[in-house]
Amino acid sequence: MFERYPPSSVRALFIARNTAAAAGSQTIDDEHLVAGLVEVLPLAGPFRTTVLQKLHLTVPEELSASEESDIPFSPGVKRLLSFAMLEADQLGHHRIRPEHLLLAVLAESVSPAPGVLHDAGVDRQMLIQSAAEDASLDDRPLPRGEGRLSVIDNTCQ
Repeated sequence: MFERYPPSSVRALFIARNTAAAAGSQTIDDEHLVAGLVEVLPLAGPFRTTVLQKLHLTVPEELSASEESDIPFSPGVKRLLSFAMLEADQLGHHRIRPEHLLLAVLAESVSPAPGVLHDAGVDRQMLIQSAAEDASLDDRPLPRGEGRLSVIDNTCQ
């Protein structure tokens, strides 16, 4: 399910899970997802603390990979994950980055998170620009002779 997610997006989901566990939540909700996203997204530095405070969340310093804290995504977050994929596709990006997930939150979340993000100065254009800059680094097709293509090329010669 997460093949298109770069390490930063996977880390955001991991942080969201730990934030939900620290809050005693039974599910990973929209706010937990936002907490994970602002932790990993470099452009979130100036507003990270404000967003977390307004959402009444604390990101745990120790991130646990314990199966005991296996917490499912809420239906709302599942919908946001699907919408993030659509956002990436519409922008022509293969990878689903933290920016795409925040775009989904801004557009689709019914939680307080979109309002908190707007109040912090986060807007759609800022996220699109950041995602495009990241995509220009690694969404390009692999040149001939690199990656998995080299295996196919070498066996077909």
